[in-house]
Amino acid sequence: MNILIATYNYYPYNWGGSEVYVRGLVRYLHKQGIQATVLAAIPPEALKDCEVVFEDEFLKIGLYEYEQTTIIGCVLNPTTDEIYGRYNPRWKASWTAFFRQFQQGKEAFDLLHMNANTPLISPVLSEALREVFPNIKTLFSYHVPDSCPKGSLLYFDRENCTVNPNQQICTACTLNNRLGVAEPAAKLLAGLMPSSSLSPKLPSILRTKYLVGLSLKSFDLLSRQVDRWHVFGRQIRDFIIKKGIPSSHIALIQHGAEELYLTAGAGKDEREQMHETIFIFIGRFKKIKGLHTLLKAWMGLEQSDSRRLWVVGDGKDMKPDLVKLLEKAKTRTDIEFLGTMEAAALKDKTAQAHCIVIPSEWVEIGPLVLHESVAVGTNVIASNVGGCGALVEYYGEGCQTFRMGDVADLQQKIRDFKYQPIHKKVMGQTEHYGLVLKEFNKLLEQNIHATI
Repeated sequence: MNILIATYNYYPYNWGGSEVYVRGLVRYLHKQGIQATVLAAIPPEALKDCEVVFEDEFLKIGLYEYEQTTIIGCVLNPTTDEIYGRYNPRWKASWTAFFRQFQQGKEAFDLLHMNANTPLISPVLSEALREVFPNIKTLFSYHVPDSCPKGSLLYFDRENCTVNPNQQICTACTLNNRLGVAEPAAKLLAGLMPSSSLSPKLPSILRTKYLVGLSLKSFDLLSRQVDRWHVFGRQIRDFIIKKGIPSSHIALIQHGAEELYLTAGAGKDEREQMHETIFIFIGRFKKIKGLHTLLKAWMGLEQSDSRRLWVVGDGKDMKPDLVKLLEKAKTRTDIEFLGTMEAAALKDKTAQAHCIVIPSEWVEIGPLVLHESVAVGTNVIASNVGGCGALVEYYGEGCQTFRMGDVADLQQKIRDFKYQPIHKKVMGQTEHYGLVLKEFNKLLEQNIHATI
């Protein structure tokens, strides 16, 4: 088996949740004796560290090794239309030329595992690979809400989206998000906007309806290229079924926690005896992660020696309003900013805390941090949308939700919190990757049967 795994970015340049997931999958596959190559975007300056093997008017590609894995690092500079539409038919010739060159003397790829839908990792990539490797199959792992034009899968930023996407309603929802106008006004504006292209020189907000249409079309194009879908939760499964994907083509496999979380037992009983209740936030300092909501809720509480908040994460590229909020938060003696941490240290901190707060303001397809927290017995207070809400319902014990973005509701949940020991079993990462490998094998078996 020879797999090409495509993701947004990769080590050592940039990474997030999807890249952590892919890195673990690559390690697992290598242990099984399976060949895996990673394709990802890299910053242009990274090309100086790579062996540049392909360059034309669209693509620049460099190869490098990371943890004994070949990484195909790509630089693509899409236009605004291409960012939304994730498509340019001329890219196919570039990809085809590269893979024909790359294949020389190597085993053909059997499977493309897409972990993103971007201008780089798009239906055009899949089309080109089928041109070079006619028997290749495509599996799409749905990590983030790429199918939503505004990238959150929240209906007017207040609840899970359950509508069948269309250009009119998605435009109104996007205008509501970007302009802050009320739903009725957003729907009126959406009706007045032209669906066809306007000059690319105009501000994107004036071209919203056209760009939303490109985004919806992009997902339809992707759907025609994907042979099988892997989703992490019910909401996404239900959503893509509405988009016409047969349920038989969808595998729902929840995240698995890293094994170091499964073996962490120390401190569970001690937490009940501690005089101080510790809450923890782990994530990026971005609006979608809801840190602003958590800090507002916390700073509305009186300072107390019996309650403490640990904040773990990266504060680079923050919006000005969050910067001001953080400056105010740093004057509190009951808030500690711990920066970023390596995996083992992060696990220890999570296991010491009584409760993790996950105040996300997007759907969080399958929040790994929630699984990891339950695995070490840490209680959970999470937003009531998307994967957070679904997993709180799934685990139950020691888990509760608050209304997304509702400062007062979160504040009350923190004030009333009482630690509860958790005894739920959490799937391990190795077991999870084993189930994903079974999906790979199903697709390759289809190829075998088709050639008999």
